[in-house]
Amino acid sequence: MEAWWNSLRRRVDVEAVEAMGEVFGEGGNRDAVRYLRDLDEIDQGAFQTAMDGLTPRARALVNDVSLPPFLADMQGLEQAQKRACEVFQDNALAFIIALLCKSLPECYAAARGAKVLARTGALGDPSRDRAGLEDTMVRRVMETAVFVQDVMNWSFWTAPSRPAIRTVQKVRLFHAGVRVLIERHGQRNGQPWNADADGDPINMQDTVGTLLAFSIQSIRGARRLGYRITKQQERDILLHWIVIGHHLGLDEDVLQQAWNDPYGLWECVCTGEFAFSPEGDALMTSLRDFLRNHVFVLQHRSFIPLTFMKRLMDPRALSALRLDHVASPSGILYSTIFTVILGAHGVLMTVPKLGKRSTAWMGKELMEFMTNRWAGTNPAAITLENELRGV
Repeated sequence: MEAWWNSLRRRVDVEAVEAMGEVFGEGGNRDAVRYLRDLDEIDQGAFQTAMDGLTPRARALVNDVSLPPFLADMQGLEQAQKRACEVFQDNALAFIIALLCKSLPECYAAARGAKVLARTGALGDPSRDRAGLEDTMVRRVMETAVFVQDVMNWSFWTAPSRPAIRTVQKVRLFHAGVRVLIERHGQRNGQPWNADADGDPINMQDTVGTLLAFSIQSIRGARRLGYRITKQQERDILLHWIVIGHHLGLDEDVLQQAWNDPYGLWECVCTGEFAFSPEGDALMTSLRDFLRNHVFVLQHRSFIPLTFMKRLMDPRALSALRLDHVASPSGILYSTIFTVILGAHGVLMTVPKLGKRSTAWMGKELMEFMTNRWAGTNPAAITLENELRGV
């Protein structure tokens, strides 16, 4: 198991890398990356225009929506995916908080993977008033929210152009583009990428770790917030994310291992990848600033992101990011208030019909706030071509 896990740092999505190599290679058309923007459009005309603008290899990749044998032969797969989307919509408030205050930070705790995340643009101050979403952390959170919203909406899986799958494929091609550019241009300080120490950029180990952070770790976070996610619902959500992982370019053996032993794989992430890094620390600082300034908008809000993170995150991730020794600036009073509010929310969820409807409504409003009203005049879209230009 250990040897197989370590080998994943040198395994990459060859098909997608070859497709993006066609864009960035000798005689390639770099302008073709702009067609990634509309790849997940529901409008058939916009989708077809995007498809026509892709290079031949990228177009072939997008046209292939088949599943590997172990998924294609699985009875009740689509029903499980539909149930997973319904569970997410009913409990969106908990899942969104868990994604922001647990899943993303735990990705930053993986030191070698954080180097790639930090490489895709300057981190800067998380200012929301910059037109075009050019600030990296703001754009990254926006695009993550849009990604999650798309892949957890069952109607997006069944619409004619399959926009949920296209959203995943867009990110897959983006990842491959980042890898191609890093290999050609090295790190920002002019040094070549150290594959011996860090593995290949955007490798299968990093990708499956992110998949687990967004699936089983978000479920753990929702449960720590007092939500009841059954074992069957957990398996449905995991299976749904494994399908997403396939469309992200993960190999079948990696997907099967994630399905058979997800918590064992997560232990590999924690024991082998969690460590302090300047890149992870910069990402974490930027995320906390973003949450303070744009999500938790109460007057005395500085303690809220850290309090959520300390309650939800894996202790090993907290230690790697050195958050375990950071004192809450608000002291015991606000920590007590925080606990009381969470308790009251837990009581609300036990009220028949009212609790479920109330929490589902709050989750819907939070998602609407993050992907539409918070976006203002900027498009709530995954605009990855901007980040490719910044690599």
